[in-house]
Amino acid sequence: MNVDWPFLWAFLALVGLILAPIRYATVQVAPEPAVWIVGAAVFVACFLVADWLDREGFRRLGADPRGAGTFVALQFLVAPSIALAAVPAPDTTLWLAVLPTYDPGATRPAWFAAFTVAIPVAAWLSLWGGLARLGVDVAATTTFVLAWLSLSLLALFVAVLIGDVPRATVTRTLVVLEAVAAVVAYGPTRESLAPNA
Repeated sequence: MNVDWPFLWAFLALVGLILAPIRYATVQVAPEPAVWIVGAAVFVACFLVADWLDREGFRRLGADPRGAGTFVALQFLVAPSIALAAVPAPDTTLWLAVLPTYDPGATRPAWFAAFTVAIPVAAWLSLWGGLARLGVDVAATTTFVLAWLSLSLLALFVAVLIGDVPRATVTRTLVVLEAVAAVVAYGPTRESLAPNA
């Protein structure tokens, strides 16, 4: 099956960035049926915008469509894990670090700040050549995500075996593993290090 990855990543990014704050704002002023109607309309709008981006939008905006997945990884994986490592907040729901706009009142200010600042930074790095200027190929993002998930699952398994590991230790370990995964995915290859013939 041929998956249109730029469309899928763009759609997921738009839903993550737009649907949650609009839902939160609607909940404050409208009854539940209206919240569902507005949510469905925003969902469809995100689909249409993602379709436009995939067909011609990326090109018109001067963005690299291959970077859509990298944007999702930076915005919803790297930024939240850094925020969690900086402010573990054991009494706050973890997934609010990933999507703080879902409930800003219950979200730690540092998590909300990390989420907000990450949007332009992740966009520049992934879509407008930031990573390329750093000598990084956005095509390696899949390797980065798979390496990080593999290392994280192994670390979480060890944490379960040990038992009673503080959340701060877990979150900071995940950031360290992100750095290791980044080296694996984006670091110099054996070929690039080999002396020229």
